[in-house]
Amino acid sequence: MDGPIQTTTWLGLTFALIFGMVLVGRSHVGVRAAGLTLLIMVMPLTVAVFAAAVRRGLGSGRAAVGTGVALTFVALRFLL
Repeated sequence: MDGPIQTTTWLGLTFALIFGMVLVGRSHVGVRAAGLTLLIMVMPLTVAVFAAAVRRGLGSGRAAVGTGVALTFVALRFLL
């Protein structure tokens, strides 16, 4: 599919990143592991979508910025 990245893609990635952080914050070991697994899968996908957006266009700039903020927050949370 050619054209810019759709807004629903950005919103879905943002939702997945936020939901993963919520799950990681829970006290149950299984729920925390599920959140960590979700984040491990979504973070490279988000980076790949940003790389594709460079070639195809951002689509909604505000949604892309929101996804970037969520990705930065998750990355900083695990690095610090």
